[in-house]
Amino acid sequence: KDWSTAPPAALNQAKAEGKRVLLQFTGSDWQPDCIALHDRVLTQPAFRDWAAQKLVLVQADFPRHTSPSRALAEANKLLVRKYAVQGFPTLLLLDATGKELHRIEGYTNEGSLVWVGALKKKLNPDDK
Repeated sequence: KDWSTAPPAALNQAKAEGKRVLLQFTGSDWQPDCIALHDRVLTQPAFRDWAAQKLVLVQADFPRHTSPSRALAEANKLLVRKYAVQGFPTLLLLDATGKELHRIEGYTNEGSLVWVGALKKKLNPDDK
């Protein structure tokens, strides 16, 4: 499933479906760690299949080679301020009210199974 660019709609969807929101801040077309995370984790079946069950995916992208609409660019800047994002990639696990539950800053080449395992632990700390 593709990433939404509309956090309010994603939060409503998460509430309706009993899911969490994964909000990704990325420089999708220029930041090397963002590109690696996309290729090695976010597009892999292990992540995609699990995320489809548990998460609503939202992306705040800050590309350099394409231009998002002015409205989207402004909305993304507001999100950076709201969540005090310092760099890319940053991924936030949010509850359906938009409250931050967990933050991942940076990417160090873990595979998709490691990522999914770590996120599962954050979603369900009591699961073994």
